[in-house]
Amino acid sequence: MRLSPIVPKAVTSTTGVTGDVAATGATGQTAMARPFEFQSMLQSALDQVQTFEARADEAARQLVVGKAEDIHQVVIASEKATLGLQLAIAVRNKVLEAYLEIMRMQV
Repeated sequence: MRLSPIVPKAVTSTTGVTGDVAATGATGQTAMARPFEFQSMLQSALDQVQTFEARADEAARQLVVGKAEDIHQVVIASEKATLGLQLAIAVRNKVLEAYLEIMRMQV
């Protein structure tokens, strides 16, 4: 199942918000800049998990053919990949839970 990306909309009303924070946000950036920063950070983390998995696969391949120098390094690479995947799944579950909670809110 493929999900289409969420496209952020620009803030058109700042009712109830005072000062410069309404236009630029607390960090001094526009409201449109922050979602893309989160997206790039999340993409970078997923790329790193994929790199860990590739290293673990290569280490396991080296172990099978007898070229691995140290079995400890193979186990460490495997555990890094496992922990990275578990963290990615936990983050995905939290984001999905937050999205569902927002969708349940009554306006």
